[in-house]
Amino acid sequence: FLAPIKDKDGKVVEISAIANDISLRVQMEDEKNRQTALIKAIFDSSSHLIFTINRNYEITSFNKNYYQHVKQNHNAETYVGKSLLSGGLKKDAPQEFVEWKERHDSVISGRPSYYKNMAVRPDGEVIYFETFLDPVYLPGGEIEEVSYISLDITDKYKAEKELTNS
Repeated sequence: FLAPIKDKDGKVVEISAIANDISLRVQMEDEKNRQTALIKAIFDSSSHLIFTINRNYEITSFNKNYYQHVKQNHNAETYVGKSLLSGGLKKDAPQEFVEWKERHDSVISGRPSYYKNMAVRPDGEVIYFETFLDPVYLPGGEIEEVSYISLDITDKYKAEKELTNS
C-alpha cells in the first residue's frame, strides 16, 4: 500500500509504504493445491471403485473406475446428484436394496461397514466385490456422506473356490 505524504503546501515530500510478507500464505496455498491434486490423482487412478453417497441417497462423487463399471455392467449412466432411491437396485433387486439402505443408514450414524456381494455382467459373467463403507466426517463432526471403496475380488474368489473343490 502506497500513500503520499504532503507538506503544508500540499506538495508530496515523501511516500509511505506498507507491505505484508505473504510468502507463508502463498506457500501454504501451494501446498494445499498440491495436496488436492495428489488426492484427486489417487482417487482417479485407483483400481478400486470409489464413490460417495450422501444421507439423501444421492451420488456426490465417483472415480473413473466406478463410472466405467456402472456404464459397462449396468448399462446405465451415473452423475453427481443421481438419486439411488429409484430404478437400478431398488427395481431389480428390492431385498438387496433394503439391505443396502439399512447398511448405508448405519454408516451415516457412525458405524463403518463391510460386505461382499456379486453382480452379473450383461454377458452373464458373475463378478464378486468386497466393499468398505466409512462415514465421511465434516469439520464440525457431522456425517453427511458415506464413502464406498469396492474391490473386484472375482479372481481371488474363483481361486479360493477352486482350492476348496480340489
